[in-house]
Amino acid sequence: MIILSVITNLKKMKANHVKILVIILLSSAFSLNAQNNTHTEIPLKKNAISFSILGVTPALGLVYERIISKKVSTELGVGFLSLGAGIKLYPLGIRMNKLLMHTGFTASASPWFQSGELTFEGQGFVAYIPLGISYFAKKYLNIVADFGPGTSFFNLEKAFIYGNLKIGVRF
Repeated sequence: MIILSVITNLKKMKANHVKILVIILLSSAFSLNAQNNTHTEIPLKKNAISFSILGVTPALGLVYERIISKKVSTELGVGFLSLGAGIKLYPLGIRMNKLLMHTGFTASASPWFQSGELTFEGQGFVAYIPLGISYFAKKYLNIVADFGPGTSFFNLEKAFIYGNLKIGVRF
């Protein structure tokens, strides 16, 4: 009904008025579409507490992670006789309900490293470059797995593969 009245009125309108009407209708359509897209996106929880195996907390520990930008997060971990910190870069951005690729830099300190059990005769400090995947579920579940080259800070000639597995919750 509305369409028929608009069509009959278009015949009576001048060309400039028709152009203005078309511009108004198109801009309204784009505006409504943009509003709908923003309401369906799930808000990203910026904090996480995770149970960790290896990574920032050699052996076992707890890790606090904070998203600081659309593509970067930091993490601090405390574990069984260990401390660690790291930064993760998400080249394609951080999103909920998507499998995310990440890389970064992680450093850990532990007496476990001095005896050589984990680092082939290390000196108490280990660094590694993680390459892995993360998944942030909409029910606040946080799953991270990565592996990458690692080395002792004081024995750079000894390289090894190091990794991380974390499962936690976002809040």
